Amino acid sequence: MGEKRFLGKKMFCERISGSFNWYSVNKFDKNTGKVTEKNENPVLKIAKRKEQIDSRVQLVADYVVLHPREKYTPQKMAEMVELSKQRFSSLFKANMGKSPMEYVREIRLTTAARALLVSNKNINDIAYECGYEDANYFIREFKSAFGFTPNQYRKIARE
Repeated sequence: MGEKRFLGKKMFCERISGSFNWYSVNKFDKNTGKVTEKNENPVLKIAKRKEQIDSRVQLVADYVVLHPREKYTPQKMAEMVELSKQRFSSLFKANMGKSPMEYVREIRLTTAARALLVSNKNINDIAYECGYEDANYFIREFKSAFGFTPNQYRKIARE
């Protein structure tokens, strides 16, 4: 069994054989201090069910993972696969379980969380590299998703 590190109310990381596995926390038992229900990292979840996802949605999802810095709109993503905005949005939600913009937000924040753990870069630089032009907005979004500010997250993860 690997080392588990609780990173707030909403996320924790498990280190097994040198690699990190991310989970979102659904239920946490305060008495035992154990996570009782968890969800896998969305990126890993998508990778496991790739063959079940429409190829057009997969193309856009993969592109977002590789290019989190770009500015995305549902219209721009729909144009990538030559669909209407409405058709693309409904197809994306049916395949991924979330809207295209919710997915982009999730990928950006997951990318930022990883960068906080593996680099010593400034928070503003990480925010920009992950597609956030306003560092204050990035900090609010990060805290909403992980329960900690980026600095707190980095500090707790490194303890």
